[in-house]
Amino acid sequence: MEAVYDRELIESMKDRLSNTVDIILSSHTVEHFKEQTITEEQIKDVIWNPKKLLYVEQQPDEMGEKYKLIFHRSGKYDFVIVVLFNNNHLKVITSRIQNKKRLRLVDQWNKRVVRQ
Repeated sequence: MEAVYDRELIESMKDRLSNTVDIILSSHTVEHFKEQTITEEQIKDVIWNPKKLLYVEQQPDEMGEKYKLIFHRSGKYDFVIVVLFNNNHLKVITSRIQNKKRLRLVDQWNKRVVRQ
């Protein structure tokens, strides 16, 4: 499935993130700090300063508004952060570093499968 980049949704999410009052990290996210090179400070920095937000995808959830956010990190990697909004509070469900080369290969493979 090819990603669709909605500029209006991305800009409104940037405003919402920069106005977030509180960021809560799930225990799952904190556990990931040990496995990956992501820190709590890096996550909070990209959320409160969302100028590198590339992609927003709303995901269904009964607890509130859930979104998958992708932030530019470097030429090789992006941050993927899944968040849940509840009023002006934001809970980080999970976070990871995404390898862009691997993502392109998966995208190409998916396109071939869809054509068949």
